[in-house]
Amino acid sequence: MLTFVDDGRARFFEDDRYSYTYAGPEGGTARGQFKIRGGDMVCIDFVNGFSRCDRYVLNNGRLVMLTEG
Repeated sequence: MLTFVDDGRARFFEDDRYSYTYAGPEGGTARGQFKIRGGDMVCIDFVNGFSRCDRYVLNNGRLVMLTEG
């Protein structure tokens, strides 16, 4: 599980499922399937039809997500 600075939480499961739970009392959860490409690119196809690819890198010992945009 990854916890982001806004307290949202991403989970990557061994069977390629993905979930992101938004922070706060009204949170909600987005679900989908993920694939790793090129060792540092994570692409997610959400159940609502939306998809995105983001890059994850280490910067001074900290994991940073560089969004697709």
